[in-house]
Amino acid sequence: MEMMKKMMATVKTMKKCLALLLCALILCPAASLADAAKSYLYTFTPGEVLSGEGMENVRELLNAVRLEIVTQKMEQGTMAQVELLSNGEQAFSLRALDGANGTYAIDCSLTGDCTLVCDKEQLDDFLLNVVNMLADLNVLNEESKEKLSGLAERATTLLETALANAAEDGPDSGIDLRPYLKVVEGLASEAEVRELDGNDPECPGATLVSSYELRKDDLLELVDTALSKLDSIPVLSNELASGRLHIGEQVITDEFIRELFAHTYGKTTLDVYQNAEGKLLKMALRTPEAPGLITDPEFAKARGVEITIERTPVIFGSSSTLTTVKLIGMDGALLTVQLDKMVGGNVKPLSTNNVYEVGEMDSKQLWEVFHGLGLTIAKNAMNMILVLPRVVFDMVVGKLIK
Repeated sequence: MEMMKKMMATVKTMKKCLALLLCALILCPAASLADAAKSYLYTFTPGEVLSGEGMENVRELLNAVRLEIVTQKMEQGTMAQVELLSNGEQAFSLRALDGANGTYAIDCSLTGDCTLVCDKEQLDDFLLNVVNMLADLNVLNEESKEKLSGLAERATTLLETALANAAEDGPDSGIDLRPYLKVVEGLASEAEVRELDGNDPECPGATLVSSYELRKDDLLELVDTALSKLDSIPVLSNELASGRLHIGEQVITDEFIRELFAHTYGKTTLDVYQNAEGKLLKMALRTPEAPGLITDPEFAKARGVEITIERTPVIFGSSSTLTTVKLIGMDGALLTVQLDKMVGGNVKPLSTNNVYEVGEMDSKQLWEVFHGLGLTIAKNAMNMILVLPRVVFDMVVGKLIK
């Protein structure tokens, strides 16, 4: 009997060892079997057109932060690492393994030395349950819960996009223009397509331009798409609502922008320019004369919005794009985004110390997992806030005081 107990104990020990070994094989990258990593670094520069007291906060944020995404294909799946840098120092990181077995394994700088595992189709629900958990604990009010729920959905999209980019050439420019092009896909039959010789003064290098006449609903959908992107940047969304942003003497808010385009009458067109390789060079939304809502004479000269993309040649797998957003008819930029694409980068392996299956958990069950990590999350969250620009710290403290 004693011998049988020893054998059973030995079998259990072997099972535990095999389980740990399997976990390690699933989660730890095998460098010798991996493809070269690809890195994408985003740098943001605020333009000169917007002014006002609110631009001090916007400039402080955009001049400090950069976003770096590193992807790598490996035998056991694809790894992606997203890092938010503030003045060169890591403020936040998120790493994920897209496993061949239909699961995501994720770790986050906030939760420390642990890995969270869920099925791919469960990721949305998991992130929303995290938001619900924080709301249940009265950490979030209703407004904050709604905003974070939207961010959770965007985080899923960012993660899936980053992992998909590992098998392709990666993002084409610093601003993802696909959501805007999707709006006009339904107008494809109405597009006027013209071939160009590459010397068109409107867009040198373009060999094709597609022109769409936009209906009011299409125009408003484009505006909503753009504003939803801006709303995902907390400091910028706050300033857009504050009334502290100006163009000349004109107060610029998200509601004013919606009202402006809702009362724009006349012919509105969207011109999409491409080069010989089919890559986008420019998108120009051309609007008629501004309505009476505009009181500033300089801003009244604006006749739409254009986005231009300048590309450098690819050298040893590395290249850069500079994406500029401007108002047609006015000097200066609203924003520029530089994307540097490089071969190489360091994707750290996921932790195997604490692995949690979170896909089936509701907000209460998640709290049981995160309760033990409370001090770790609080410490790492405070470190993130302190690393980010002062305007972020002030914003967070302001929310807590309210």
